[in-house]
Amino acid sequence: MTGRLPKPSRFGPLKEMPLFVLYLNMILLIDKEKGWTSHDVVAKLRGILHERKIGHAGTLDPNATGLLVVGTGIDTKKLGEITKNTNKTYEAEIILGKISTTDDVDGEVSVFNDQIIPTESEIKNVLTHFVGSIEQIPPAFSAIKINGKKSYELARKGKEVKLEPRKVKIHNIEFV
Repeated sequence: MTGRLPKPSRFGPLKEMPLFVLYLNMILLIDKEKGWTSHDVVAKLRGILHERKIGHAGTLDPNATGLLVVGTGIDTKKLGEITKNTNKTYEAEIILGKISTTDDVDGEVSVFNDQIIPTESEIKNVLTHFVGSIEQIPPAFSAIKINGKKSYELARKGKEVKLEPRKVKIHNIEFV
């Protein structure tokens, strides 16, 4: 054996297939590193597993780290069911008083206001207004598709991107 998985299509009836080929239908929990796109992870897995049918349950920003739920083979159909109505936890670091052209660290950063520094109490008070069901407008530099194109691709080309508000439910916000 060369260490490579044979393509399942090379085998006849199920009884002739090596046992390890049966494991290509699975859900994987991938700890995505910063710098990798969700597509990079899928492409890498396609190469490792020699499986074309691989998908993920939601795009993570290349700057984001964390859990990327990936399905292979027929289990790609389970991804929507798994993530539907699933609560997620996010951890974010926010720099107050600065803005960027892309709403993240990749954009050109400028000082917006470094004169007024809110107290911890003021910050905690503002955060309480986000708890519950709210409408949130996604940033133009997101992976949401508009007519088949990712909005960030359009925004990077200087085209105007208008995304509709989405209902989200925030159960809890902690200031740490």
